[in-house]
Amino acid sequence: MLKTKFPDAIVSENRYGEVFNVRSHFPLSGRIGTAPLSAPFRRSPRLDAVLTNDRDIGKYGFVAMDTETSGLSFDSAGFVFMIGLSYFVPDGLVVDQFILPDLSGERAFLEAVRATVERFDAFVTYNGKSFDVPMIHAREKVHFLPHAFDGLAHFDLLYPVRRFWKKRLHGCRLRNVEEEILGFVRGEEEIPGDMAPDLYRDFLRDGDLTLMGGVSYHNRMDVASLSAFMLLMSEMCASEAGDDELESRYRLDSFAYRSAMALADLASVGKDFILSPGRYSDAELKRIAAGLKRAGRIDDALEIYLRIGRAGNVEGLENAAVLLAKEKRDYPAALALYAELIADIRSDSVAGEWSKAQKLDKIQKKVLTIERKIRAGK
Repeated sequence: MLKTKFPDAIVSENRYGEVFNVRSHFPLSGRIGTAPLSAPFRRSPRLDAVLTNDRDIGKYGFVAMDTETSGLSFDSAGFVFMIGLSYFVPDGLVVDQFILPDLSGERAFLEAVRATVERFDAFVTYNGKSFDVPMIHAREKVHFLPHAFDGLAHFDLLYPVRRFWKKRLHGCRLRNVEEEILGFVRGEEEIPGDMAPDLYRDFLRDGDLTLMGGVSYHNRMDVASLSAFMLLMSEMCASEAGDDELESRYRLDSFAYRSAMALADLASVGKDFILSPGRYSDAELKRIAAGLKRAGRIDDALEIYLRIGRAGNVEGLENAAVLLAKEKRDYPAALALYAELIADIRSDSVAGEWSKAQKLDKIQKKVLTIERKIRAGK
């Protein structure tokens, strides 16, 4: 029956039965919004930081995945009826959409997905960690099948979107990513994903395929846009653009992004690079130092705080003094820094007297605490 709606679909068989696959091809010369499909995909320390995964993959090494389901439940009443997979090939982007003709074919349907994804090193989803993957895994358990995605690196792009784009978008749905970052607007055939469960039930009950083409279009564009977004992020991470261009071209929260990239640069090219004049602001460097402190790299954090502190940033000196006292227990060095701070604050001709008095009072309390510890031999 599905063949009447999708006459060009590929019908094949595996050891569990018949499989229905709607295959689409986007040519290499095409685009998804502003993202050219011919663009390279280059792994880099910065991209690893965005994806929070250092799996070494190339353009042909990952597959994007999205599901359409009977609902949001992971129990035995919930099931997956469409799984879209998009992946790059030398002449473009291929989308395979496996569709479940009826529940009796579920085992063959799941096996076809597993056989496709096992060719790849990684897979890409959008909120897949919380929904798509657990839903597929639940259905695999019903049929005693191995988990299709075991051993593959998982890049769930919802997390970098929340981290680097949340403040710049009108929401963190994939539709927002498409329209506001990729510059892609879906066509009139689009059927919202929340309508898909009822439409599939109509098909199972009455054979009504009227709007299933729209469901297929929705799923196809989900996975195609995820693949395109991976290319755009690779381009973004290779860019040395300034804040204005990052915000206009990629719609980024440039402060969050540049702070994370600085940590990646620190790992790959060292402190001298990130501390070179004009590369990162004091605010970004303080955020980097805080990240290093959380990671237990106290000496590296201390060096950064001292560099920006000695360049005139009072808060940098104060943070360095706190590290010396609390983490390294080098009380004489901490007291020496606090003495520098007190001198800097007193000589500040811009700050008001009340503000200076507040800062000095705060520092004097810390000095007294350290002096008590020295007397107590702690």
